[in-house]
Amino acid sequence: MNPDTRNTVVVVALIASMTLGAWVLLELEPPAPGWSRNALLTADDGSHIEHVIVHYASAGTPPVAAEVEGVLYPDGTIDWRASGGVANVLVVSESDEQFSDVQARALLALLGNLSQGLSRAEPFVSLGSTCDFRANDSVRPAARQMAELLARKHLLRSP
Repeated sequence: MNPDTRNTVVVVALIASMTLGAWVLLELEPPAPGWSRNALLTADDGSHIEHVIVHYASAGTPPVAAEVEGVLYPDGTIDWRASGGVANVLVVSESDEQFSDVQARALLALLGNLSQGLSRAEPFVSLGSTCDFRANDSVRPAARQMAELLARKHLLRSP
């Protein structure tokens, strides 16, 4: 190797290997949570959602459009039309016995997306009367599982 260009070749090889190594490490990194890639959900007037009240309904119980701003369907799709600082979210379940993993992931992604707009770290979710097992012993098993999931994730406000 020519002594005049040896240092240049070493520096170029070092830069190329570091660039390739950084690219490989980025490819191996696990994907970020789903809510970090989505646009921030806000109310129609542009204000952030400060409080979410989660309700539960069986698939046979149609939601009243005026009462809820967001509906989470059994297949994980979300119909969102919030209009103020408080959002009522209705979780419609196919089975009263089991809260599905698809809905659990969709609900946590929705709440994670909503929490991006909050400046404080305190819990911002409350349970409606149809799923609050702390105040009502006769809630359905799927509603209880959903509420316990939110409690395990430390998303629930104290009663």
